[in-house]
Amino acid sequence: HSIFTATTSLTSAWETLTFAFDEQPDAGVSNTNVNQGVLLFNPEVLDYITVYFDNLKGPANSCEETSSTSVFEDFECNRNLGYTYSHGNLVREINPDQNGNNTSEYVGEYVRSDYEESDVIVSEFSQPFVLEANQVVSIKIWSSITKEFRISLQDEIGGNGGEEGVNFFDKSVTLTGNSAWEKYTFDFSNIPNNANITQAVLLFAPDETGFPYTFYYDDLGIETSNNIK
Repeated sequence: HSIFTATTSLTSAWETLTFAFDEQPDAGVSNTNVNQGVLLFNPEVLDYITVYFDNLKGPANSCEETSSTSVFEDFECNRNLGYTYSHGNLVREINPDQNGNNTSEYVGEYVRSDYEESDVIVSEFSQPFVLEANQVVSIKIWSSITKEFRISLQDEIGGNGGEEGVNFFDKSVTLTGNSAWEKYTFDFSNIPNNANITQAVLLFAPDETGFPYTFYYDDLGIETSNNIK
């Protein structure tokens, strides 16, 4: 999208650098669709230098007053998941159906692998968390086909039959497949109180092969429910 540059003037000392706009290599990327940054120290020079940096800041943005610790992923202001692996293709896309059930501008689009039966999206939480007794996990999904969706929360305390010290807590639901946003909630009250949840694995149409189904999801998080017994 854009390149900003700054040049140091000191050695073996801290200094504050302010970046200046240099060029825009790809004008096709809109200002509202920038979600990554890359830092290059002394680019295009072959050397072996050690650089320390701190307090990287940018201009104010609309997310400063809308971030939430209860929302893990909304593909906008709350990006509290680190995606470590997926068989298919996950991208941030414009919401294909901005209606009353989900008016967000951006959502996640996942094109499932057509050859991997155990297709997964593996993610890590930015901070491990413990579910309260009256909390459920919720997610919004848009699907044009009726398929199973499974979510697996995982911790690392061991001792409950998991592999290599990892416990798996799975819940599933059948998607309505009516080409509209639906909100699904999952009661994980069976998780032990001492379990620190570190990962979430999402499975769209698990145990199937043969077609690269497309799904959209948004607003993965936790919320309070009075229906847990």
